[in-house]
Amino acid sequence: MCTLILLGTLAATACLGNGLSFTVGGARVSPEQAGLAYGLSYLSELRDTLLSYRWGYFRWRPEVDLSGAPAGFGHVSIRASAVACFVHRIPRPFGDQVIMAVDTLGVEHDLTLTGGLETTPDLDRVAGLAEIGYSPWLPRGWDWLEFGVYLQGGYLDRLALADTAAPIETGPLARGRARLAAALRFPVRSPRPAELSCSAECWYDVLRRRFDYSLGVTASLFVADNWSVDVAYGRNSGAPAFEPGNVFGLGLTLRLKE
Repeated sequence: MCTLILLGTLAATACLGNGLSFTVGGARVSPEQAGLAYGLSYLSELRDTLLSYRWGYFRWRPEVDLSGAPAGFGHVSIRASAVACFVHRIPRPFGDQVIMAVDTLGVEHDLTLTGGLETTPDLDRVAGLAEIGYSPWLPRGWDWLEFGVYLQGGYLDRLALADTAAPIETGPLARGRARLAAALRFPVRSPRPAELSCSAECWYDVLRRRFDYSLGVTASLFVADNWSVDVAYGRNSGAPAFEPGNVFGLGLTLRLKE
């Protein structure tokens, strides 16, 4: 399942499996501005066993993020990725044969090719992006940690239906992106566990010589198998599909596994 990090205010997600999550609650971005926050996140990992090779296999990944909050905070992302997964294989007995099986204690190295669109809930600007990146899947014991580095190219434009008079910078995009996320689950003095999720994402725009970042922290208390109460904080510097500033949130999240 995918847990939306910031009640739908940031694009970073801590992906702990396949599925759908929905968050609704309240958010405050300043003493004067507060209101409804929402988030919908979907991620599916589709492994095609027909494309399995000695060095690894291919995986296909459709992904949708939609979120909103007061004062223009929000993000819409629709992406599709092809992932080449490089694994280490070791000989293992299988009946009266020996097969080359994936070493589950080793690191899986993923090379990702992604295409997609990013915009805002107000649809005032849209970025078409292509991305190539690298991220490892760490072995058991370290699988709570996720990181990756990526190169992006594309075009950012203002949409004709935008109802704002504020200037929106348009033009080609050439960016480097790095992402780090962690999700720690630990027992508390109740039958249900708690979870702490942290994320950090940064971009460097080569053409504009501009650095942007997005940070998020969420504390979740599970009140049922698929439900949690979340307290969240996030900060954006103003990346192309974000508004700059701080946001605080309290919400309820439903996670559905595939």
